[in-house]
Amino acid sequence: MWYHFAMSEEVIEKKECGRTALWMVLVGMAIGFAYSVVILFLTPKKYESSTIVEFCKPPEAASEDEWSVANEVALITSPKLLMEVNEALNLCEQWQMDADQVVMVLTAITKVEAVDESDFQKITIRYASPEIAKDIACEFPKSYSRKKAAERRQKLVWKKSNLEAQIIGREDLVYDAGRSLRELLGGVGLVLSSGDQLERTTLADFYQSHPEKKAAAQAVDLDQYNAAWRDYASKQDTLKILQKERGKAILGETEPHVPLKVHGKAVRAKIAVFPNITEGLYWGLLKGLIFGLVLGALTLLFFKMKKGEEEEEEEVIDSREREPDPADTW
Repeated sequence: MWYHFAMSEEVIEKKECGRTALWMVLVGMAIGFAYSVVILFLTPKKYESSTIVEFCKPPEAASEDEWSVANEVALITSPKLLMEVNEALNLCEQWQMDADQVVMVLTAITKVEAVDESDFQKITIRYASPEIAKDIACEFPKSYSRKKAAERRQKLVWKKSNLEAQIIGREDLVYDAGRSLRELLGGVGLVLSSGDQLERTTLADFYQSHPEKKAAAQAVDLDQYNAAWRDYASKQDTLKILQKERGKAILGETEPHVPLKVHGKAVRAKIAVFPNITEGLYWGLLKGLIFGLVLGALTLLFFKMKKGEEEEEEEVIDSREREPDPADTW
């Protein structure tokens, strides 16, 4: 009977402990959620300013491997371009920060996303000052265009100088191949002046213009002549291609490429926006749940420690009751 009574008391204590822990979980969730909501709405409001732009593929980019919108979006948010924006607006002095800190802030407040799955990109700046947000949003396209223009000029200058060096070497090869072909023709009396063009119909032209030299022309070794002509023609074609590429590089310098078009200029925001409320509420629920679970776990631990102390006290009392009185032995 006493055993069943002790078991029922233990079951009642466990139920009370469980209910108390559950209540602490609920109270902790409520407190954590309420705290997160208060912090959410006490967070300083921000102002958004956006610029809508379109990246333009340069004419010298032959394939998508050389140019893509994704690469340009990555460039416009890269630390190098953010440093350009910082220097243009002198943000280090305005914010009283060093350059690395300014870049970190710009990274946090800048967002670039596609507009309705189109080729247009929206550059959004969210900051506490509407004027600074507008200035930064306007500066991004300018800094990007300056950087791309400088890079393109550098590439074109390097390409032109490289092509000019190749053209000089190729002209020497063409001259040597042409001289070999002239010597081959001159060996049978078909002498060409330096001003005559070496054309594939040279032999046929000589047959028509100089009938008396037809026999001499027929004495030319055709295999040797065709091999010499192919060597000259291939070098001449390569030279023409190099000259054409140099012309494109020169034209690219005289006709600059516009790397970016602005379709929506940033303006000063008049209405402030709160942080993302939905995301903040989700985080509040998660924090409240974690806080509640911690409180529940601490409650269970408290009851367990209390029960352990009570059991120790009962054992001490029982041991004292079981100790024999020395007077009883006599």
